[in-house]
Amino acid sequence: MDDRIPGKEPPTIESQDVMNLLTSPAERRAFEQFRSEMAVSAGEVPESRSVLNIWLHEHSAHWHRRRQQTAAQLQAEEIRKYRWIESEKHQRDLGKAAHVDWVRRYAAEWREWFENNYDGPLEECD
Repeated sequence: MDDRIPGKEPPTIESQDVMNLLTSPAERRAFEQFRSEMAVSAGEVPESRSVLNIWLHEHSAHWHRRRQQTAAQLQAEEIRKYRWIESEKHQRDLGKAAHVDWVRRYAAEWREWFENNYDGPLEECD
């Protein structure tokens, strides 16, 4: 599967700091894991530039899609739980109002938590 975005070539790292090319703390952690796995399979620590170029050209786009899909699924589950709890409290189904309330109250904080802390499994993309 070709994960490159048409018309947009990933940058090379000739003149840029490696970690500035990775978009989030989560991607930095994923890259470090990828680099460790490459070192184990190669039997030596590969040169950082080549590993980063492989990550950017062959893995990053797919990782981002999987991460977005995972975030959407986990967030939807949190909203369903919130809807159920709030509906129980009010002794009636709050429906979409509970969804909107969760987004207004908790979405930004949840997204920040997810971006900075979630390292669990990622969903497979269709």
